[in-house]
Order: sequence, then structure tokens, then C-alpha cells
Amino acid sequence: MKELASTSTSPEAITLPEPFAKEEQQRILAELRAVAWAERLRGERDRDAEFEARLEKLEGKETNPQDYLMAQRMEVD
Repeated sequence: MKELASTSTSPEAITLPEPFAKEEQQRILAELRAVAWAERLRGERDRDAEFEARLEKLEGKETNPQDYLMAQRMEVD
């Protein structure tokens, strides 16, 4: 154990880089997101857009009484 302690790097020798400013971090993240979106396959983008459209349609749809009754039956079973 003594050998390991003598060969390890002291904390003073380790220097960490300074973090980027918050604005720079946000810019880098936005750029990475744009690149990731551009690199996705076209089919994945189409599927995501289709899902979003269906989700918007469902959110705008009113629940009819039959849906409510069906949900009650499913809870009982």
C-alpha cells in the first residue's frame, strides 16, 4: 500500500479546465442538438412527426361517455 501512495499523483499536480460560461454552454448544447437531429434517419424524423401529430389530435379530442364506461369496466375486471 505504501508503494501505491508514493507513485500516485498529488492533487496539486492535477489541473482541471475552467468551465465554459453559461451562455457558451447553452450555445454548445443547442449546436449538438441540431447536429443530432440532422443525423437522425429520415424515417425516424417522419415517425416522430407522425407521433406528435397523433398526440396533438388526441389531446384535442373530447372523451365521449362510451370511453368513460369502458374505462370503468376495465377497472372492475
